[in-house]
Amino acid sequence: MYHLPLSQTDCVPYKSVISTHTNLGDVVVALLLYFSPLILVLIHTWRSRKKSSDNTQNIPKGSSGWPFIGEPIPFLKPHPSIHMSPFMEQRISKYGKIFRSRLPGRQVIFSGDTELNRIVLQNTGQMIKSDRPSTFVGLFGKFSIVAISDLGM
Repeated sequence: MYHLPLSQTDCVPYKSVISTHTNLGDVVVALLLYFSPLILVLIHTWRSRKKSSDNTQNIPKGSSGWPFIGEPIPFLKPHPSIHMSPFMEQRISKYGKIFRSRLPGRQVIFSGDTELNRIVLQNTGQMIKSDRPSTFVGLFGKFSIVAISDLGM
């Protein structure tokens, strides 16, 4: 093998495109721009929870599940009709007979109390306003007991 002698003028040092001496201010600005959406979401969540905690004194305890979608999978999980659903059993044991949860689109209050359920079904439209999610009829059908009770049957 034949090697050509190199002189010092032939050697060109490797120059990086990125400067080895970055300005600390540039790094801070880049990090703020990168994390600003996360920071804004956290601030918004904190402020909205603070506002809603003032207005939720009479709302029962419960869980919200996943953001936006709530808890539809455990709620719709099949179970024998002679037993209460595991969804209801778990939440009643954790939060009591009246609890809240989130189904797609809105907060829902559930009742496992037979006396309250009787009062609600007898007085729907008089003392209590029935306000079901728009997906309710699609999930349970237009001939479900609660959908029929809205029609006064």
